[in-house]
Amino acid sequence: MEERDKERYETRGIRSRQIETLFGTLEYKRRYYLDVKTGTYVCLLDQALGIEKKIKVSPGLSELAVYKGVKGASYREAQEQLESFYQRPVISHETIRQRVLDTGELIFREERCRQEHPCRRTPGADIISRSRWHMGKSAAGVKKQSRKAYNNQP
Repeated sequence: MEERDKERYETRGIRSRQIETLFGTLEYKRRYYLDVKTGTYVCLLDQALGIEKKIKVSPGLSELAVYKGVKGASYREAQEQLESFYQRPVISHETIRQRVLDTGELIFREERCRQEHPCRRTPGADIISRSRWHMGKSAAGVKKQSRKAYNNQP
């Protein structure tokens, strides 16, 4: 493991974080640093693992919630199914709804790219990748691009 640059990063304490996964709640503690160069606070462990800020649901659980949200009668029903399986609240119906919309935007973008460039592999070919922890943030940028593409179609 690499050593941190002690001149650039000053320790500011230890913080805990919880992430909901398919196997339950994952809680871990990590050091919190001040980046002297930029003046921002960072968690180097989160950066090393590729976990973005404000992500509270793992990609696997998010994918399951999207599947249940699409296949079920409603987002509330999907939420209730997950609650009964895990015996506790896991993810809200509104979060399920938002993830379904984000996934739809990613699919729309992929299809649009395939139509424009049939020989090229699409950048978003893996709609929900289990190895990526940034569905929430990346999907927001895609949503804006997809709306522009949708509004500009002939």
